[in-house]
Order: sequence, then structure tokens, then C-alpha cells
Amino acid sequence: MAKKEGLAPKRPLGWSQLFKDIRAGKAAGVYLFYGPEEFVKKSAVDQLRAALLPPGLELLNEDVLENVDATAIIESAETLPVMCDQRFVLVKDWPPLFKGGDQEADKLEKWLPNAPQSCVLVFYAGGAEPNRATKVTKALYEYAQVTEFPLLDDEELGKRLGKAFREQGKRVEKDAVSQLIFLAGRDLNRLLGEVQKLANYVGDAEVVTAGDVRAIVTPSTEAGVFLMIDAMMEGRAREAYNVLGAMTDAGENRVQILATLIWQMRLIAHVAIQRDKRMTLPQIQATIRERPFAVRNAFNRCGRIPSARCLALYEKCVSLDYAVKSGRMRDEEALDAAMQVILEEKQKT
Repeated sequence: MAKKEGLAPKRPLGWSQLFKDIRAGKAAGVYLFYGPEEFVKKSAVDQLRAALLPPGLELLNEDVLENVDATAIIESAETLPVMCDQRFVLVKDWPPLFKGGDQEADKLEKWLPNAPQSCVLVFYAGGAEPNRATKVTKALYEYAQVTEFPLLDDEELGKRLGKAFREQGKRVEKDAVSQLIFLAGRDLNRLLGEVQKLANYVGDAEVVTAGDVRAIVTPSTEAGVFLMIDAMMEGRAREAYNVLGAMTDAGENRVQILATLIWQMRLIAHVAIQRDKRMTLPQIQATIRERPFAVRNAFNRCGRIPSARCLALYEKCVSLDYAVKSGRMRDEEALDAAMQVILEEKQKT
């Protein structure tokens, strides 16, 4: 990569433009990557590394740092490259970005404006955005190229999954893609793994169907709880408990299942109240700060029970969650009680 931009203050850059810049041979001096879409985020790191380091020289010119202090980061970045123009330094989940640091961590804040041109330094954070109140994070937002990697929307996921199925020599039904995203969630790493499993499952068949997806894809916690609520609101108790059993057999934690159930009941109640105001689905999606597909799912369910009763169900579930957290009830008992509350509500309608 021939051209490297200096450390002038930068605006946040979308990941699509980031990839274009990498392919065009433009590199910033320092990057901050964060967000929940791990597959695309890792791809950005891989492409940046490949653009910077000639084949065979990676071990001589790359450091991957974890649980280090600012001095170690600075020393690595200031080490001269060997037989190439630049080094590549990757710093993973550096704690001072989230909780602040001491005088040692603050060294980086003062060093950043004068970072050497002989190194590209990438701070790689997990799903949450780093704390902008810390000195180091403020400095990164001023001098680094910041890119967020949010979960992909339905259209982008559909394109990537369609391509992945074609690479496996398969075509896929549109409904199968929707079903796959719903059941497996929006993490691209997991979705691509499910594509491989589905290709193996259908064997010589040319087309992957929605039935194939339902047959072998284990629902995520969110999808599983949605299926449980859907079954309970229809009075299908056995189906709801079968879904719960499949989730726990797959290693899902009951506390997390209960928390997800409470979140979904809160969302259903919220959407039901907005529906009472004659708001359309697009209007509600614009009002409620949740993922559009989750609001759509809640919208399709909340018409079955009046909004006041949806709210009462949510409040009962919250009280059960509090009973677990205060030690008055075990998580198994609270989850079963929450399911019974929803099933009993169906019997009233």
C-alpha cells in the first residue's frame, strides 16, 4: 500500500468506503474498529494487513497486542519495519478505551498526533462502542479513522448469503434466506456456517428450501423465544415447551432466555400501545429504537391481546425476573412461571 494518509482529524467512515479506500491503496495512520459484525470487521483487518505487508514478511512486521499498557503499544508502533515500508500493529479490546485509564494509558493520548508514518495501528474493539468520555478514546476520535461495523441489514445479508450458497453450488429460495436469518440471527459468521451445513444436508439437491432451514438450524435465543411467545399466544403449550427444551439442550442459559422473553414482551407492549394510536408499522419502526425486523415481529403479534394486557404481562414477567435476582426464586421456576402467565392470558381471550 503506497499511500498513507496523515493524522489530520477525521470523520467516521462507513465500512463500505473503508474497503474501497483499502483497495485504492489509501491507509490511515491509526484506526478504531468497533461494532457487533465480527465477520466484516475481521475482513477489514485481513484486507488492510494484506495491502500493507508483502507475502512472507508478516511475522517480521506485525504485532497483535492484548492486555498491554500504552508503553508497549507505542514501542511496537515505533519499531522500524523490516524489508517493507510499514509495520502493522493490531491492539485488541484495550480496556482504557472503555473504562478510562491512568497516567500510563494517557501517554497514548499525547503520542497519537505524532504517530510514526512507518506503522499502521488498529484498535479493534468488540460489539460496544468505546467510551467517548475517556481521554484516549477522545483522542482516537480526533486523530484515528473510526469505523463502526453494525449488523448487516436484510438486503446486505441476503446478497452475501446468496453468494455463499452459489459458491456451494446451490440455489436458495427467498423464503429460505429469510427463515435462516430469523432462526440463526444476524451474525454473519454463524450464518455462513449454517450455509455450509445446509449445503451438506441437501446433498445432490440443487435448491435449499425454507423446510430445509427449519429442519436443521437451531434457533438463536431471540428466535427461539419469539417462537415460544408465538406458540403461547396461540395456546400451543406443548410446542412452546418443545422449543424451550431444544434451546436448553443446545446449551442456552435459562437466565438469558428469561431476559430475552422479558425484552420481547416489553417490545410487544410498546408496539401495542403505538398501534392503539393508529400508527402504521413504518411509523412505529421510526419511533422505537429497536431493530426494524424485531419491531415488525412484535407488530404482527400484539394484535392478539389488548395493549393494557400486554403491558400487564410484561410487568408480571419483570417481577419474576426481580424474584430471581433477589434470590427468592430459581431461574427455572421463574421461566416456567412466566410461560404460565402468558399461556393463562391466552385462555382469557
